[in-house]
Amino acid sequence: MLTLAIETSGTGGSVALAQGNRLVAELLLSVRETHSRRLMPSISYLLERTGVRREELECIAVGLGPGSFTGLRIGLSTAIGLSMGLEIPVAGVPTFDMLAAGIPPLPGVVFCPVTDARKLHVYTAAYSCSGGSAAWHRRTQFLVLPPEELPGVLHENHILSRDSAPDVPATVLLAGDAIPERGEAILEAFAAGFPGVTVVMAPEHLWIPRAASAAVMARRYLDKSVGVEGLGPIYVRRSEAEEKKYGSVASGAGFGAAGT
Repeated sequence: MLTLAIETSGTGGSVALAQGNRLVAELLLSVRETHSRRLMPSISYLLERTGVRREELECIAVGLGPGSFTGLRIGLSTAIGLSMGLEIPVAGVPTFDMLAAGIPPLPGVVFCPVTDARKLHVYTAAYSCSGGSAAWHRRTQFLVLPPEELPGVLHENHILSRDSAPDVPATVLLAGDAIPERGEAILEAFAAGFPGVTVVMAPEHLWIPRAASAAVMARRYLDKSVGVEGLGPIYVRRSEAEEKKYGSVASGAGFGAAGT
């Protein structure tokens, strides 16, 4: 299945092309130019350089978030437009699932993406894998919360223990663009409440969700597809206009059932 994938959840962004599980090409940019200006030229360049005509595409994959509201809307509307114009399906892939796919699964480790949600909050979720598993499995909803609340949320969801309990992970791996601004607060929170837990920051090149992951994962999410009409971004929190009208997002608010 020849798949074009789009990722626009953050300030960076990428597009990729895959044939089944084989990555053909990826274009990743981290520049100031907005997604609305660079996305379609990036897609055209990718297809031109790989010699692929749009009519040859069999699927569009797109990152659903959490992430930038504007970026998610641009990516999703572009994906839906291409899918309708070419009469091919579109697969929506949660951004954190894409981020987890770029990190080898590590038994005994909890992986938590942490991306900037603004207003001193982060978007996050928790992933783990069993001993023989070849993939991460999401254990929580997609969440938005103050960074210092992350340890408590993991404890409440029975993912971490305050004591050195058997079969309970004692290492937390973090990756995401919130680390420079919020990483210290997370480290301090773990040190204060969970001194037996080791917190590790993933290398910076693994902090970015990549369209390449969405491209090779597309078939899995296509099987779960609700169709173009039911596809929507994963915002987790209210927009700024909605917060002004209804009040700020509640701490720990989440979206999406665990176990994906």
